[in-house]
Amino acid sequence: MKRTLNYTGRSGLPKSEIEVYLNRGQEKVESFEITMNLDDIDDAEDVEVIVEAYHRSEVEEFNLGNISNVKEKPKIERSLGTIGHLIESITFRVLLVDDEGRIISLAEKIKAEKEESEPLLPVNLRDIGREVWELRYEGDEGAPELLVNKKIPSIKSTVKSDYRFILGVYPEVLRSILARIIYYEDVGSVEDIDRTWINQWLSFADEVSNIELPDNLEPRNNNHKTKLEKWLDQTVSAFAESRNSEWQKMREGW
Repeated sequence: MKRTLNYTGRSGLPKSEIEVYLNRGQEKVESFEITMNLDDIDDAEDVEVIVEAYHRSEVEEFNLGNISNVKEKPKIERSLGTIGHLIESITFRVLLVDDEGRIISLAEKIKAEKEESEPLLPVNLRDIGREVWELRYEGDEGAPELLVNKKIPSIKSTVKSDYRFILGVYPEVLRSILARIIYYEDVGSVEDIDRTWINQWLSFADEVSNIELPDNLEPRNNNHKTKLEKWLDQTVSAFAESRNSEWQKMREGW
């Protein structure tokens, strides 16, 4: 059914009353559990509760029945299809839709509850053609994500434990991310950074290399650009030579 927005009567569902948890398998997210408190919403037999799991243009839809059904069973589990391979990128929305296809209430951009160990670099399985891996900036606030080719057998275990992959890829990933921060993210003064992922990666770089971070990351002139490039090279070299515990910090949570 084609949906329309009921602008006059539509109200927002409180995101604070909705919690989503992901059940992970070895290669993908197998299912999700969603808990909703709809006690403050009037029962209506002709209004259905719809949950959508999505990332960019990919969407999977789940009809949970009418409001009274959800009130009777506020915690519901559903299996995920192909979108489960996106792992860290899955976002959810909850819609209340009447029998004419009008959205009467909506909660968007719901992220799954964070686990105790959140990965610094999320890994997602995708079909990326002939490439083995690819770095994209599609996470929260434009954070980096490592895409690996889902068509390659046992690729997830390769990413975790194969030292040919680890030694060949991880230093290049770190170099690419730090270069992105310097040349594309318009950071400027380190003290004024307001994006979580940039702070996390600069802290990681400082921790693994113990090399002083320049107080300004804007390549203002040739001398400062040379200083930044030297810091970048030294940081990546220190990371490549670091103990296994430092590699583990990047992989933690996969």
